[in-house]
Amino acid sequence: MDKSDLQQAIVNDCSPRYPENEPPKPVQVNAVVNLVEGRHTFVMAGTGCGKSWISEMYYNLFAKSKKAVILVLNPLDALGNNQVLEKTAAGYTAVNLKNQNFTHEVAADIQKGKYNFVYLSPEVFLNNEMFTEIYHDLAFQDRLALIVIDEAHMIYSWGLVANKEAKKLSAHKRHQDRAVFRPSYGELGRQIMATESTPVLFLSATCRPIAVTEILKSLKIPDNNIAFSRAELTWPELRILRFPMEFSLKSAKDLLDMFPGKDEVKNEDMVPTLIYSGTRKATLQVMKTANEAHDTAGKE
Repeated sequence: MDKSDLQQAIVNDCSPRYPENEPPKPVQVNAVVNLVEGRHTFVMAGTGCGKSWISEMYYNLFAKSKKAVILVLNPLDALGNNQVLEKTAAGYTAVNLKNQNFTHEVAADIQKGKYNFVYLSPEVFLNNEMFTEIYHDLAFQDRLALIVIDEAHMIYSWGLVANKEAKKLSAHKRHQDRAVFRPSYGELGRQIMATESTPVLFLSATCRPIAVTEILKSLKIPDNNIAFSRAELTWPELRILRFPMEFSLKSAKDLLDMFPGKDEVKNEDMVPTLIYSGTRKATLQVMKTANEAHDTAGKE
């Protein structure tokens, strides 16, 4: 079948599974087409574009009798926990594999194809002997339909740490906690490429060209075996407000003027807010300052 017929077949297959007001997006369909054609695929799309549905759409193309398995590498265990809940709610079987819960019984279940989606950290993927034995088992390799690398830009960030190049980059120093969490993300190539027939799906909402180049170089993926699917990365409904700073960034005291007191706005009426900090210590300081501004000091 030609590409247009394949695209339509994918749309026809997945449309009944999702709400009528959320039809398949071109970025999703194009990514699945690339995977079906056996090419590694890099999807760059903003939050809310349905990147997590791509692996579902691809999975559903396989016969149930195959008991296909999709591995998803996550930078944080909490992400895996949330995604397991989402997948089970959607009718799939899933497990978030951690060293603490990785028993021989769970290993046997994974090997038998009990779980459609297996979420795991780079450490388990690379360094857990029991998982390595499963991963290289021929029967499991036959079930393995796809490897997904979530937050793929982290391969570049933590790869810098592994190569000791991060010290040269002041921008990276503001995110030193990343190195503490997952430095092994920069060493995935040897394990991923142990199975040449399984496509890899990279997901990221932000990845600079230099990062993409280094990621592909690290994983030894040639340019002719990678396809890109891109969607809008901006959020037009958001606006940017600029606040001149009067205090040091470390103190976070400029937040005092940005958050109302609880007498002005009740807790339940506060707008959900995301504040990005470079370290865990800085995050705690932000929480303290925000609570101080809202007259709820000590609630962090």
